[in-house]
Amino acid sequence: MFWCAFSGEWSKMEPIVKNDPNSVRFQLTELGDTALHVAADAGNTTFVKELTKLMKTEDQLIPNSQGMLPVHLAALSAHRAIVKHLCSQQHLLDKMAYEDIKKLFFMAIGNDMFVNHIVLCKNHVDRNHDQPPPPSYYNRRIICTLVQVAS
Repeated sequence: MFWCAFSGEWSKMEPIVKNDPNSVRFQLTELGDTALHVAADAGNTTFVKELTKLMKTEDQLIPNSQGMLPVHLAALSAHRAIVKHLCSQQHLLDKMAYEDIKKLFFMAIGNDMFVNHIVLCKNHVDRNHDQPPPPSYYNRRIICTLVQVAS
């Protein structure tokens, strides 16, 4: 499973995940990385997109032993398309803890990903304008403001 995720071989991984949906939570490294962590860090965009179609949101929010989510590893490696995809999945930002959002923000700054982060925040606010904002909205709003000031 590790090598499938690392090398982006979705055709080999798909039957594993379909036969055992719990396999998405298996720790594949000593740090506790799942297949999503490995693929996000390696920059395998197609693999990440296909895998997340078969995952629950809570499975995408499993941290490794260093407290890193797959989206954090993608941001650290400057894989913009993966960060954007993961943040747009199943209201992931709504379910992320404040500390994880803050960590993502600073990683985005460190890798000059301002525009991606602003777009993600703006899209969330725009599509939910007719409903009261969830508590996490305010965390994202602060992040968007800081990004706008920083750029």
